[in-house]
Amino acid sequence: MSAVEISFLETIQAYARTLFVVVNKRDLLDAESDAERERVLSFIRDRSSEALGGAASAFYPVSARQGLLAQRQHDAE
Repeated sequence: MSAVEISFLETIQAYARTLFVVVNKRDLLDAESDAERERVLSFIRDRSSEALGGAASAFYPVSARQGLLAQRQHDAE
């Protein structure tokens, strides 16, 4: 995570009751091994939690590429 992303999380925390983190970088990790992908997601989850003082209620790694493919195939999931 960049310093700007961490700063954003710290700032937005004052304006929201419930926070969740959506990671749209999963597409960049699709080519990586499962272990490497989990290591990167754990790092982002840990840095987010630190920046929010543990206040994030959920963490969602998503794939825009998979979403687009599903939309093109008319898949509701």
